[in-house]
Amino acid sequence: MKKAIVIGNGDLFQKPQIEEKAYIVAVDGGYKYIKQYRIKTDLVLGDFDSEDKKRVICKNIITLPVHKDDTDTSYAINYLIEKGYDEFELYGMLGGNRFEHSLANIQVLAKIGKLGLNGKIYSSDLSYYLQIISGPRNIEIKRKSGTPFSLFAYTEKVQGLSIKGAEYNLEHHDLSNLNPLGISNTFVENIVNISIEAGLLLMVIYK
Repeated sequence: MKKAIVIGNGDLFQKPQIEEKAYIVAVDGGYKYIKQYRIKTDLVLGDFDSEDKKRVICKNIITLPVHKDDTDTSYAINYLIEKGYDEFELYGMLGGNRFEHSLANIQVLAKIGKLGLNGKIYSSDLSYYLQIISGPRNIEIKRKSGTPFSLFAYTEKVQGLSIKGAEYNLEHHDLSNLNPLGISNTFVENIVNISIEAGLLLMVIYK
């Protein structure tokens, strides 16, 4: 797998653990975290409405138009997918003073999942991540017993949801996006198995 780490302009209160071989992208105002946490960056891109381009120090800079039918983060992910990247860690994508940007970033995460790629949005304190998977898909997650997690239908319905190894298990259940049935579950075993037959499932997984 080719991994890319994308850092946005939302909240990020801790320095992420960066794999040495990962490709690092700062999106516009996310460059402030590059400076704050002294992270080596491979690419900075954006329309630079949140960051002064003159202060950016990076060999590779892509300047986007201010008026466009896309967000800077969405453009970054599309660019990376075209370059063959198939695993994404996204930081600084939640919080901030524009809630709608958090929603837009979750939509980008949904696109990653819909394409069958692996993507995670990490919280500002790195205590949990969001991941969206597309059915049919089976996934195993390892955590200590007692770790909380929640599941939500991102499409109108997630068909054939099965959960094993949790406090509340399910077998081939159709989960509606109008019913928060999947909230506040807990690992009972060290491995929880989650499978879906169709739809997009939003997972919130704590450390």
